[in-house]
Amino acid sequence: VIRHERTMRPIAYQFLIRVFTSIYYLSLAIVSLIVPRKTASKSTPESILITGTFYSDQWLTTHLIPLAASSRVKSIVMIASSPVPEIKGVTAIYPNTFSKRILGEVGSRSLLFAWHGLKRRYDVVAGFHLLLNGMIAVLVGRLTRKRSLYFCGGGPREVSGGGYTTENKIYGRLHHPDQYLEKLLLKTIDEFDVTVCMGSSAVDYFQSKRVTSRFAIIPGGFSSAEFFPTTKPKKFDLALVGRLSEVKQVDLFLNAIALAKKSHPNITAVVVGDGPDRQALEALSRTLGLSSNVTFAGWQSNVADWLRNSKIFVLTSSSEGLSQALIQALICGLPAVVSNVGDLRDLVQTAFNGYLIDELSAKNFAARFTLLLTNSILLKEMSEKAVISTRKFSVEEVAKTWQDCI
Repeated sequence: VIRHERTMRPIAYQFLIRVFTSIYYLSLAIVSLIVPRKTASKSTPESILITGTFYSDQWLTTHLIPLAASSRVKSIVMIASSPVPEIKGVTAIYPNTFSKRILGEVGSRSLLFAWHGLKRRYDVVAGFHLLLNGMIAVLVGRLTRKRSLYFCGGGPREVSGGGYTTENKIYGRLHHPDQYLEKLLLKTIDEFDVTVCMGSSAVDYFQSKRVTSRFAIIPGGFSSAEFFPTTKPKKFDLALVGRLSEVKQVDLFLNAIALAKKSHPNITAVVVGDGPDRQALEALSRTLGLSSNVTFAGWQSNVADWLRNSKIFVLTSSSEGLSQALIQALICGLPAVVSNVGDLRDLVQTAFNGYLIDELSAKNFAARFTLLLTNSILLKEMSEKAVISTRKFSVEEVAKTWQDCI
């Protein structure tokens, strides 16, 4: 089993993060007391400034395309450090080479985002993920009396324990959960005008923590021209799509395949995605004798083609929001065998369009996907129901949801 051992950090590091976050929240609280909130005008379309870190074009476009298509949105400016795909109504702005050399990609992007927000006065200032994009967005929004919006793409992990399980370069270096930091981050979310979650579990979590921000559940929107089912023969029995990091537990997926191989020696699977665990996972695959069974495709821009070439979608994550890869797979007609964590239960109904796995073991995953592989009638029925269950995720339907949110 692959595990990332955190390097032991001195207590001084945790103390510094506490000081930094305390000063930040105190500044936000003072600004909130002095500067009154501005009520949204529903009569005119809004201009939106956004920043964030994203690991794939697909992840970004599925959020920005429906947002830009909403009748409530006049224009979107995306401050980014990596190339933004061409999207109607979206303008990308990047930090210059000099600032990146001095401050790094994240620092230069964050500074440019803050400068644009303070100088240009957009109607809405938004950040993908709380650390640190959302934190900057809500402070800029309050300083300029503009509305702030937080895209909670990572679910409760973004604040739980002070964000110590995230991949954030500051908070992710904490060795232990920190309840003081968690409390300050929850209070920060309370200051947003709107918090957009991908699924219901994140909203339930924040409300259980007494966060009173206005919440909206808005998943990504997917084009039917790109994602659609096919009846053509499939090359792969199983597909897993995602960033190859610890939370995805791809090692569990490989062990499930190894178990299934005992009764299905010709079972095939594809892993689409890249990340810090890829090398170790490929080595594990070889150790398990799966070199001829499992294909590591790496990062791919044409994810839909890989999904349509597969029969079943599998996700073994220990934590998830509303997985875009899962939505894409269901639209393409793949029944899903996934962990019963986070928002995945919003998408998968056991024995309807797939199976939710409560106890995350190789045996349980293998039992469910081999059941589908050996029952072609059941596989076909669940494939049809998978498509039916995802009609609400079209670009047009998600754009309508944004109209009520902005």
